[in-house]
Amino acid sequence: MRRHKKQIIIILCVLLGIIVTSVTFCLTLFTVKDIKVDFKTSTVYDYSNAQIIEESELPYGKCVFFLKKEPYVENLEKKFPYLEVLNIETIIPCHIVIHLSERQEFYAIKHNEKLLYCDDDFKVLRVEDWTSYENLTTNPIFIDENKITIKNESVEAGDFLDIKETEIKDLYNAMLENSRSRAEMLASFKQVETFVEKEDVTDEKQVGLKITLHSGREVFIYNISYGLKYKLQKTFALLAEIMNIESFKHNGTQYNKDDITLRDDMINILSNAQVHVKNYISRENFSEKDNYYYLTYEGKRIEKI
Repeated sequence: MRRHKKQIIIILCVLLGIIVTSVTFCLTLFTVKDIKVDFKTSTVYDYSNAQIIEESELPYGKCVFFLKKEPYVENLEKKFPYLEVLNIETIIPCHIVIHLSERQEFYAIKHNEKLLYCDDDFKVLRVEDWTSYENLTTNPIFIDENKITIKNESVEAGDFLDIKETEIKDLYNAMLENSRSRAEMLASFKQVETFVEKEDVTDEKQVGLKITLHSGREVFIYNISYGLKYKLQKTFALLAEIMNIESFKHNGTQYNKDDITLRDDMINILSNAQVHVKNYISRENFSEKDNYYYLTYEGKRIEKI
């Protein structure tokens, strides 16, 4: 009996020794010894790799298996507003790589007498005192403070805006899905604003988007939470058709489509008409790909082209 107990003690001591040795080996071999920075995009601003590593506060000597990365991502995103941390990669046994890209200004939002320059994720990249804003075709898209609801109590560079109308965040990706680059978006869109409308049958409140183009034309896209990609597709096709009509007028020729000749006064109306794009109410007979448009001029609906 005593011999059996002795054997058990010996086995336990051996197991404990193995565990201690393994843990010691792990904590020695699998600790952070090297941190590198990897930019996945070109950058406008200059960054010091050493400063990025220092400001991240990633700890040397800590076991890579116990390293929670979220706080270090937040450190970098806050201290370098223009940086986006794509991920922090662990390369066994002891290497860390910070993968980064540089954010680009996409929106300029007037808010509490400040001008907030934000990217497409509505992260605030820089803040300036409000004076005025020049809507050039290379400048960020303007949003007035009365046309969007910002719920942050205070805002500074590095913060993400908490926006009530979250549907607007889908605009950028929906444009990309229509093969529109950021530069093309800025060249087309001068200003955007949200609006809320009740659905005709259910009275459900739906968020829409009013887009003012650099040409001055206004486009209204309804219920942007549903089929936005396809509504933008419809919009671009319609605008291209209207431009085609305008080119006929510019060249001094008549426009004919489906054996219909448009008068000069109708062409002038089309050049200044507002565009409205909606989805069909019935979800049983129509999908999010199905939508329709109509045009208005001076508050009156006009026939399709």
